[in-house]
Amino acid sequence: PTISGNISIATATTTYPMGALGGGGVPFQGATNGRTLDDLDDRLFQAQITRDNISGVSRLWTAHNFEVTTAGTASTTGNRDGSRWYEIGNLTTTPTIVQSGTLFDSAATNPNSYFIPSVAVSGQGHMAIGASSAGAARFPSLYAAGRLRTDSANATQAPTQIQSSTTAYNLEGANVTQRWGDYSKTTVDPCDNQTFWH
Repeated sequence: PTISGNISIATATTTYPMGALGGGGVPFQGATNGRTLDDLDDRLFQAQITRDNISGVSRLWTAHNFEVTTAGTASTTGNRDGSRWYEIGNLTTTPTIVQSGTLFDSAATNPNSYFIPSVAVSGQGHMAIGASSAGAARFPSLYAAGRLRTDSANATQAPTQIQSSTTAYNLEGANVTQRWGDYSKTTVDPCDNQTFWH
């Protein structure tokens, strides 16, 4: 194997998440003294190449978060973060996006954010995306969504809460973004290549 030069891949429009560039971060239930959760920036998280055992094709999967509207499109005034996943193909020639989808909250008021996502794909070609989630009426918690290999292209199923909380996360100083979730990871169990862990 060799390392290539930089390769640009066209994507749908993105922007920075709410907290990037001094924007403030993700609000959360029980926050005091101007605290928010750190949603970092728009970097791609946990990129990995997986081989689909059914088709034999290898693809690169990754995800990132950015500020979105009620429709899940990028906007610097969306008032929530969404998490977009990507399936990238043609890895031995000119890489292109095969499909992508966005996990987001479409609520007009009091929206929740999904941030610091990671994706994994089973040997059967099913995908899971795990992310932190919070909002003015939601304590920091963990959610997962995904897609079956037979779902329509670009589709993301509705999220499911995988770990709830009933506690505010006010650990650092006033008016400081709280570090939360940036070491999380979604992975497939190596024993069966079909069970997901986050």
